[in-house]
Amino acid sequence: MGQELELSYSIWIQASADEVWKALTEPALSSQYFPYALIEGVWSNGSEYAMRRRDGSVVYDGKVIVADRPHRLVQTCNMKAIPTFTGHEGFVLEWIIEQSGDASKLTIFHRGGEAAAQLIKMLVSHCPDTASGIKTLLETGKPLRMPNPVEART
Repeated sequence: MGQELELSYSIWIQASADEVWKALTEPALSSQYFPYALIEGVWSNGSEYAMRRRDGSVVYDGKVIVADRPHRLVQTCNMKAIPTFTGHEGFVLEWIIEQSGDASKLTIFHRGGEAAAQLIKMLVSHCPDTASGIKTLLETGKPLRMPNPVEART
């Protein structure tokens, strides 16, 4: 049996845990920090969700394993948009939100087996962009405008 890979990224955000949860789960907010896509789902244990481009095509999809609003969201992820990874082993994406006073610490975990290692490493490299986008949106009410936002690619 192969080893499981786990990579994480954390950031502090001047917002309540519920505000961070909404940024993760509401399309009107997610579309402002994912410049090319929006997230859709019901966000209950066992429900399905999808990250879609504006043209409706699926970037990735999966199932919600744990939805503990506003503290923890765990999802399976199956990549659909990057040909190199389409049909490969999926991985688990976990969001932990810990409120402390007026701020919240958001930690993003990517976990998967050896077959998903290259995909996980590539996606984790985009965590600073995604987390900074969430942080900027919640702290200023405006989306972060990066010079050349692009989809994750290998």
